[in-house]
Amino acid sequence: MPRNLLAAPLLLSLLGCQIPDALQPIASNRGPACYVSNDALAGLLLQQQRYLNQSDQARRQQLAQVIKSNDKALEALLLTSPMASAEQFDQGRSLLTSLPLYPSADCTADRYLDIQKSQLEPRQQQLTLIQQQSARIQQQNAQISELKRKIEALTDLEQEITRQRKDL
Repeated sequence: MPRNLLAAPLLLSLLGCQIPDALQPIASNRGPACYVSNDALAGLLLQQQRYLNQSDQARRQQLAQVIKSNDKALEALLLTSPMASAEQFDQGRSLLTSLPLYPSADCTADRYLDIQKSQLEPRQQQLTLIQQQSARIQQQNAQISELKRKIEALTDLEQEITRQRKDL
């Protein structure tokens, strides 16, 4: 038995203290499985900024390219941008909420997308209020135009009555 104990360290030193993979504990040194890599965040933000600063035609082209490239994270960001129509915003919101994000401190890009996602509801409420206010403004402008038309008609009528009095 004592010989076996002396042989064990010798044998392990010859093997280089390698433990077979099956016996090694499973440890992940790769980090979390981020949906968007941290390295891609700078490019994502650059694309978003470029999209916001472009003309309507250039935005449509960039969005079409992003849709073709199948980059769902960027597509969701562009579709939920302030430049998006109500229909695009709804598409982007559903796309962004469907992404399997991992918003931890290790996944900065996923955290950014998660923050964007958390801002969708307040932005939707603001868009709804803006649309309601725009509808009210249009209605009031129509009323103003109608009142101006009536005032002009009354003014014309008053001038006609004045002329008729002078003719008498």
